[in-house]
Amino acid sequence: TTASTTTTASTTTTASTTTTASTTTTASTTTAASTTTTTAATRLLFSCRVVSGPALGKQCLFPFKFHGVTYNGCAEWLYGGQNMGKRWCSTKTDSKGEHVDGEDEYGMCADTCQNNSLDLSNFL
Repeated sequence: TTASTTTTASTTTTASTTTTASTTTTASTTTAASTTTTTAATRLLFSCRVVSGPALGKQCLFPFKFHGVTYNGCAEWLYGGQNMGKRWCSTKTDSKGEHVDGEDEYGMCADTCQNNSLDLSNFL
């Protein structure tokens, strides 16, 4: 913000007095606006909820990493027990996208959820 005032006054005396006064005020305001846009990586590629297991009702997070593999859909359960043959997903990951293991943040996917598709290009 810049403000300046210029005042000019002069007096001339003869048989009469004349006074001239002038005031000039200039004010200007310059506002610079900046906009910061933050784009977060989308962790949810499609809607898929856990239908059974410890995280019942929670939203699956994709992609997620588990044991060095990145999953972009529900993964086949390979760990035996009553869930054998079903598909599962993570419901909690760390800042690197790794599944948070040991906190019961996983569950079995609904049949309508996307299956994981393996990218085999690195193995060819």
